[in-house]
Amino acid sequence: MARKYGNDVKSFIRMLLDSGVDAYEMGFAFGIPDTIPDDVKELAKANDFILSCHLPLWINLSGPDIDRNVKYLLQGLKIADELGSIAVFHMGFYNGLSWRKIRDRAASAIRRALEAFDGRGFLGVETTGRQKALGTLDEVLDIVKLVDDERFVPVIDWAHVYARNSGAYPKSYGDFRRNT
Repeated sequence: MARKYGNDVKSFIRMLLDSGVDAYEMGFAFGIPDTIPDDVKELAKANDFILSCHLPLWINLSGPDIDRNVKYLLQGLKIADELGSIAVFHMGFYNGLSWRKIRDRAASAIRRALEAFDGRGFLGVETTGRQKALGTLDEVLDIVKLVDDERFVPVIDWAHVYARNSGAYPKSYGDFRRNT
């Protein structure tokens, strides 16, 4: 379950626990916190509840300020390390460029963040549903292969793939199996 991260995170986790949910992806819509409060982490740990996070949508690896985006990825890695989990992000928008022109620069930014980080957090690059945004299934798999770091993984959101393809794909179980 994904939801905006806020001051009520503990009560939200309790509500999820009462509903039988055992995981929560905190969406950092307004910025990445310096840390997750200890009482939130302790509540999650005591209940075998998995916390992960989704970095802000303003990350754009095709944009002009790559250094700032590397900083966001590093902040995400720090939170993922705290949680023993993953920081998911979208690569941004094409900005009139082709994937071919963007991919090496995006891979370099991701590598810089991973090389500057000495922890056990993971980064996950997610597919996107918007056709103007980077993140087709092929692009996600390509960037993971290009970066070639075990701490960098693909996050396939099949609802995003479905939306990006205007509901034409995937349509059946066989469609999912073809991509595994």
